[in-house]
Amino acid sequence: MFLKSEKNSKHYNTGKMILTKTLPNAWNLFVKHKQYLILFVLLDFVFLFFTAQAHLTYFIPTADAANRAGEIITQELQTLQMTDAYQLDAILMQNSQFKQAYHDLLQGIIYFFITMFIIWIVIRSAIWHISYKIIHKKTNWKTNVLKFALFSLFWFVVVAIVFVLYSISTGSTATLLPIVGNPLISILMIALFVLIYYFSQISFALVPVQQSFNKTFAYGVKYAKKFVPVALINAIIVFLALSLPLNWLQTYPIISLAIIIIISIPALAFARVHIIGATEWVKKY
Repeated sequence: MFLKSEKNSKHYNTGKMILTKTLPNAWNLFVKHKQYLILFVLLDFVFLFFTAQAHLTYFIPTADAANRAGEIITQELQTLQMTDAYQLDAILMQNSQFKQAYHDLLQGIIYFFITMFIIWIVIRSAIWHISYKIIHKKTNWKTNVLKFALFSLFWFVVVAIVFVLYSISTGSTATLLPIVGNPLISILMIALFVLIYYFSQISFALVPVQQSFNKTFAYGVKYAKKFVPVALINAIIVFLALSLPLNWLQTYPIISLAIIIIISIPALAFARVHIIGATEWVKKY
């Protein structure tokens, strides 16, 4: 028991020590290259604008289809016993009204994600490239964009596969919608998404250096004890930066806009610099 406690304490101290090195280093570089902040603000606003346009174009028109599908699902669930809930997927696909609503909803979602993927590659690759320049003085634009696009496509496919497998595991083989959830499978899915987030952040951070998919996973495993705290603190920064403006979005949109400009965008920019730099710094400590 004592040895286990001592080992856990050592891991905690290691993570704490790493952060005392990486966070100040990242902050110093971020402040030193503060001239890039205006570019981050402009590019992030362009990204938000096109994201909003994609949402208005595809998600708003499919809201009616989503409501119709939801009403039919509720009606069918009320006629089924809990033990027969696994049959819901097959029953829904025999309902012509649901099939039409499901088709409209699925079409809108597919178009939205294709559009968002293109927007992501074009704008986010530029944002990440600027972040790479803060850490790596010599970095190639074309190479960065290509590798960023490949990694983005890879993780997009991985997330899609995990979601499909989750839906199938809950019995939704026809609609591929996780209508009837399973707590254990849901926990497993959350764990998988945590792993995806961890390795995806490493892959994006390592774009400027000569690395492959295999090296990305090897790095994530080899330096896990040191890099997990970095990924965790970055996740907290990103979560706070994205959630903070939402508190006033409906009531005081001007305040939300000010928070996005003054806090959220700089915080997200710092998080990128931190994780890119940390991939190099953790090797030294």
